[in-house]
Amino acid sequence: MPVKINVDSRFWGGIEGKARIFEVEGKTVQECLRQLVEKDPSLKTTIFDGSGDLTAVCFLTINLAPLMVGRLEKEVKDGDVIGLVFGGGS
Repeated sequence: MPVKINVDSRFWGGIEGKARIFEVEGKTVQECLRQLVEKDPSLKTTIFDGSGDLTAVCFLTINLAPLMVGRLEKEVKDGDVIGLVFGGGS
Protein backbone atom coordinates (compact mmCIF):
# COMPACT_ATOMS: atom_id res chain seq x y z
CA MET A 1 0.00 0.00 0.00
CA PRO A 2 1.48 3.38 -0.94
CA VAL A 3 1.80 6.56 1.08
CA LYS A 4 -0.80 9.24 0.32
CA ILE A 5 -0.11 12.95 0.11
CA ASN A 6 -3.03 15.32 0.61
CA VAL A 7 -2.14 18.63 -1.05
CA ASP A 8 -3.92 21.73 0.27
CA SER A 9 -6.13 23.29 -2.41
CA ARG A 10 -4.27 26.61 -2.18
CA PHE A 11 -1.16 24.95 -3.69
CA TRP A 12 -2.96 24.19 -6.93
CA GLY A 13 -5.58 26.91 -7.20
CA GLY A 14 -8.49 24.61 -6.45
CA ILE A 15 -11.58 25.09 -4.35
CA GLU A 16 -10.56 25.94 -0.79
CA GLY A 17 -10.93 22.99 1.51
CA LYS A 18 -10.66 20.42 -1.29
CA ALA A 19 -7.32 18.61 -1.32
CA ARG A 20 -5.74 16.75 -4.21
CA ILE A 21 -4.60 13.29 -3.19
CA PHE A 22 -1.53 11.68 -4.68
CA GLU A 23 -0.26 8.16 -4.06
CA VAL A 24 3.51 7.82 -3.92
CA GLU A 25 6.10 5.27 -2.88
CA GLY A 26 8.98 6.21 -0.63
CA LYS A 27 10.80 5.33 2.55
CA THR A 28 11.09 8.90 3.84
CA VAL A 29 9.06 12.09 3.68
CA GLN A 30 11.75 13.55 1.40
CA GLU A 31 11.47 10.67 -1.09
CA CYS A 32 7.69 10.97 -1.11
CA LEU A 33 7.83 14.72 -1.77
CA ARG A 34 10.34 14.24 -4.59
CA GLN A 35 8.01 11.71 -6.20
CA LEU A 36 5.09 14.11 -5.77
CA VAL A 37 7.05 16.76 -7.71
CA GLU A 38 7.76 14.20 -10.45
CA LYS A 39 4.00 13.60 -10.73
CA ASP A 40 3.15 17.32 -10.68
CA PRO A 41 6.17 19.51 -11.52
CA SER A 42 4.12 22.68 -11.02
CA LEU A 43 4.37 22.11 -7.24
CA LYS A 44 8.19 22.17 -7.15
CA THR A 45 8.77 25.89 -6.61
CA THR A 46 6.02 26.11 -4.02
CA ILE A 47 7.33 23.16 -2.01
CA PHE A 48 11.11 23.53 -2.38
CA ASP A 49 13.42 26.52 -2.44
CA GLY A 50 16.59 26.73 -4.55
CA SER A 51 18.56 24.74 -1.94
CA GLY A 52 16.09 21.85 -1.89
CA ASP A 53 14.68 22.79 1.52
CA LEU A 54 10.98 23.32 2.19
CA THR A 55 9.80 26.84 1.47
CA ALA A 56 8.51 28.96 4.32
CA VAL A 57 4.90 28.49 3.19
CA CYS A 58 4.93 24.67 3.48
CA PHE A 59 3.85 22.84 6.57
CA LEU A 60 3.74 19.06 6.77
CA THR A 61 1.82 16.57 8.83
CA ILE A 62 2.06 12.81 9.02
CA ASN A 63 -1.18 11.12 9.98
CA LEU A 64 -2.40 14.57 11.14
CA ALA A 65 0.56 15.07 13.54
CA PRO A 66 2.79 18.08 12.73
CA LEU A 67 6.17 17.22 11.25
CA MET A 68 9.00 19.13 12.90
CA VAL A 69 11.10 21.40 10.70
CA GLY A 70 14.15 19.62 9.31
CA ARG A 71 12.64 16.14 9.62
CA LEU A 72 12.29 15.32 5.93
CA GLU A 73 14.32 12.14 6.50
CA LYS A 74 11.61 10.80 8.83
CA GLU A 75 10.66 7.31 7.75
CA VAL A 76 7.15 6.64 6.52
CA LYS A 77 5.34 3.35 6.19
CA ASP A 78 2.67 1.98 3.92
CA GLY A 79 -0.66 3.59 4.63
CA ASP A 80 0.75 6.81 6.14
CA VAL A 81 -0.85 10.07 5.03
CA ILE A 82 1.33 13.13 4.53
CA GLY A 83 -0.51 16.43 4.63
CA LEU A 84 1.00 19.31 2.66
CA VAL A 85 -0.52 22.50 4.01
CA PHE A 86 -0.09 26.01 2.66
CA GLY A 87 0.86 28.42 5.43
CA GLY A 88 1.16 31.68 3.46
CA GLY A 89 -1.02 34.70 3.95
CA SER A 90 -4.02 35.24 1.72
